[in-house]
Amino acid sequence: MLESRVIPILLLHNGAFIKSYKFSNYKYLGDPLNTIRLFNEMAVDEIVVYDIDASKNEISPNYNLIKTLAQECTMPLCYGGGVREITDFIKLIDVGVEKISINQQALNCPEFIKLASERIGSQSVVVTIDLKIDPTTSHKTMGVSNSLGHIVPDLNPIEYVQKIQNFGCGELILNFVDLDGTRKGYNIKYLEKILPIIDIPVTICGGADGYNDFLNVLNQFGNIGLGSGASFVLTGKHRAVLIQYISQKQKNTLNGVLSINA
Repeated sequence: MLESRVIPILLLHNGAFIKSYKFSNYKYLGDPLNTIRLFNEMAVDEIVVYDIDASKNEISPNYNLIKTLAQECTMPLCYGGGVREITDFIKLIDVGVEKISINQQALNCPEFIKLASERIGSQSVVVTIDLKIDPTTSHKTMGVSNSLGHIVPDLNPIEYVQKIQNFGCGELILNFVDLDGTRKGYNIKYLEKILPIIDIPVTICGGADGYNDFLNVLNQFGNIGLGSGASFVLTGKHRAVLIQYISQKQKNTLNGVLSINA
């Protein structure tokens, strides 16, 4: 039976988890270990953790912290941030991370994906693509954003996805930057365009407002990973911090949708 994957996306900043709004306006969520423990109790499917400091400042991953988080997690852990060498992949696997995401390094050197896949297995190599509306275009064309939030010139997202798939990555995460923290729903229109050319596991994030968005996506697109930050850590119009997850009944319904559409 197919199982849905509903995945909290967590951001590390200055050693703590935060939630952003369009990748600014950070809101402090709390101690990472306590947050992980809460998600353990809720039996979440998977956790994705991005260290935004390591990415922006081009520093190495905080292996001690990541090891502590990995040891605490009872669910698979995907980590991204500051991964630039094959040795980073090896160290992260050694401390207990199941999947490792790269973003800027894939933009800099797509061949790096092949090297990493050959060394640790493609199932552990994830490429995150930050998708962002290019403000310089008149028709709101979608572009690929780098780690500094700038659109990469002359890089078509569809062609980029095809390219990195050819280099052997095991999974994609499509992150819609303009929808980050807005809870306005996933970008269904662009998903209709890009998902048909993806033939590896994919997770989407950016804009989800919880269960109904998850259900709609599974009904329309089938078995893809459903990532969200805000809907799992914030509540209400004042964006109060509340660690939460979908109910078991909702999870069962999502799994039922996949079974029917399989």
